[in-house]
Order: sequence, then structure tokens, then C-alpha cells
Amino acid sequence: MIEKAFTYNQLDNKALFVDKSAKAILKKAFIEQISDYAQKLEKLKVQKIALLNEDVYQFCVLFFAILSCQKELVLLPNKTEGILEELSDSYDVVIDDDFVKNHLEKDSGQKIDTSNLAENLKKVASRLYIHLYTSGSTGTPVKVSKTLENLCNEAQALSQKFGVCEDSISYSTVLHSHMYGLMFQIIWPLLEERRIFKDTITYPEELLSLLESSQASIVVTSPAFLSRLDYVGKNTKSLQNTLCISAGNLLEDTIAGRLESMFSLYPYEVLGSTETGVVAWRVQQKEFIWQSFKGVSISQTDDKALCVQSDFFPAEKEVMGDKIALIDAKHFKLLGRVDRIVKIEGLRLSLNEFEMRMNKHPWIAQCYGLVIQKNRQYLACVIQLTEQGEKVLTKEGQRYCNNQLKKYLAAWYDGVLQPKSFRYVENITYNSQGKVTLH
Repeated sequence: MIEKAFTYNQLDNKALFVDKSAKAILKKAFIEQISDYAQKLEKLKVQKIALLNEDVYQFCVLFFAILSCQKELVLLPNKTEGILEELSDSYDVVIDDDFVKNHLEKDSGQKIDTSNLAENLKKVASRLYIHLYTSGSTGTPVKVSKTLENLCNEAQALSQKFGVCEDSISYSTVLHSHMYGLMFQIIWPLLEERRIFKDTITYPEELLSLLESSQASIVVTSPAFLSRLDYVGKNTKSLQNTLCISAGNLLEDTIAGRLESMFSLYPYEVLGSTETGVVAWRVQQKEFIWQSFKGVSISQTDDKALCVQSDFFPAEKEVMGDKIALIDAKHFKLLGRVDRIVKIEGLRLSLNEFEMRMNKHPWIAQCYGLVIQKNRQYLACVIQLTEQGEKVLTKEGQRYCNNQLKKYLAAWYDGVLQPKSFRYVENITYNSQGKVTLH
């Protein structure tokens, strides 16, 4: 797959990226820019590069340029000051939009040689690691390392399952720097040489407008985004020819029902993790049972946790935080979570990590995080204050305290993962087993 995707001839005018104005970036230009950036990055006297580029196209170019010049690629959870400082030992330099403008966009006067790109990527595919960071159950970010070969194996499994047409366009509403977006919006379509819409979609109206003008479409999205589609209006077009992929959390059955009745849309829900890659899929309007992807072996541990083996990751096996009821070698039912990892609008959060950070604040003696489900999911926080915190609350009021704590958390978390509700209590109570009494 690598050789085909990263080699071109003079007659190859395939479009790989398109934007809102229908302007296309051809495969030839894409490969030339990767090769140009790789030649410039090779001169940097660093080995570990953190990539924080927000533009989808530039991210794709840099992703493969970094690998082709045999440097380690680091994808951080976000670009908050706290994360950059906390994980500073994991990278030597950060490449963002400013870095590209100041160091890579200038014409070096060198002739761009694209002949070795595919070969260079093949050489490092099985031995050079891509490092991602994800929330750990112990309260600190956990490094997950994979090779390009692992990602190619996963993309191959998606191709075998979904078999989409070559002329389709891939649209995404999720972050391309996290494992789900990286695989479904970048790796999979690029290796199949399908067109990628180079802007991340924010609004349901925008997505529906784009789908109306597209013949064959793939939508990479989340349950949170899909839940907003039914508020757009009644004059809707059937989307039965759209392949919709949803991951990051479970799709509520009421939302699935509305998508079916309003749009004739049947999303494929995908279960997986940063560690394992894709594991299983279902279309819940037709079947609640989950089925594993080809190449994925599933089993369960003694405490019913889902255990996964595949060539989508380097380890021999991975135990996930999901409890299952195993039906047979390919099918299972989900029974809930084993750990305190939650998903809020598709973003993964360790409640243990959140509480650890909050408990370091001088106003907080103890806190407890939990997810509330009303019209949408959000994080709530119950807080037992220190003497200092009590004084501030009495003098300044609850709104002031809420806002100050949000500012404190902004060093580590994007807005979606910050608490939307705070409750200040005299004591956080526990039962006889030492667990918080949730009611």
C-alpha cells in the first residue's frame, strides 16, 4: 500500500485533497511537498519531533515527511501549556503552523527529489515508532507507540470491511491528531488514494450542504455531532448512500432512530482505542451485537474485560477497559466499563487524572469527577474545600470559584473536558467499601 500511495508518474493527476472552493491538491504536489519538507527536516539536529499542526493537509505532509527522514513522531493530546511542559521530555522540538512558516515554507533552492520517498517509508515502516499519549487510569498520560506498518495493517482491515469506491470524498468532524481521526481521515483514505476534504467540519449545516453536492461520501464523526443533525431542519435529503463512521462513544438508540427516520442513515459504530486500533463494529439499527474486524482476535479475562490480539499494535495483546459478554470467537455484547476512563464528545478523559490535578489546587481538599447525561454529556465536579477555599467561596461566591478553577484546568484540558457543573459540599462521603456514595 505504501509503494502505490507514495509513488507517481508524470501522467498521475489524481486529486488527493479538496477544499470548500473545490480547489484540488494533486498527488504529484503532495508527494513533492513531503519530499521537500523531509529534506529540510533531515538537517535538524533533533530526533523526536512533536507535531501540532492544525491544518489537515499540512499535518499529512509533515506526518510522512518526519517519518521519511527517519525521525520519531510524537502526537501530543493537545497543545495546552500544562501538557507541553509535562511531556517536554518526550520531544526535542515542536512543529506547529509558525514553525512551518518560519522554517519550511522558504525556498531552499534545492532540487526536490521524490524518487526515494516510498522506499524510505517502507524502510522505516516496521522499526520507527509513532508515539501518541492518552489518558491513563493511574492519573498520568500514557505513551502508546505504534509503527507505520501497524497503521497500514489497520487500514487494510478497514478496506476489506467497507470497500468504498475510489471516487468518494472523506469528510471529518473529529481531530486528525488523535488515533481515530488519524486512521479514518488520513491513513486509510491516503493509502487508498481517495480524496480528503481538507477542512475539519464544525457545524451540521455545513456537513449536510457538502453531502448534498457529493455523489459518494464517507463521514468520519462522533455521536455528539450526530446528535445535533436532527436539529437542522425538516427539508432533508436521504443519506442512504453515505458511509457514516461513528466512534469515541456509544450512539444512543434514540439518536440512531432519528438518523434512520430523517436521513435513512445507518452509522457504523466502531469500537477501539488508541492502544488497540479498531476492534469491532456494529450497525445498531440492525443489530446490537458487536462483530470484530478481520485480523482481530477477541477473548475475555476472568473479570470479563475485553482482550484483543491483532497486528494493529506491537504488543502481543491488549486488555481494554470494556466489560463484555462473549458470544463466540467474533461476536460480543458490551456490559460497561472496568476503569474510570470516560469519553466526552469523543475525547478520552481519565477521571483519576482529573481528580489528581484538581486536588493539587490550594482551595481543594478533595474532589470527585463524574459524567452527567442530560441533553448531552458533560463533566461535573463535587468539591470539598480547604479552609482557604471556604474563605474564598464565602467572600467571592460560587461563580467566581467556578471560573477560577476552569482557568486552572485550562492548562491541561480543552474546553469540552472542563467541568460544566460544580457542587461544593461539606464532606465527600464514602460507603463501607471505601467507595464514594454517588447519590
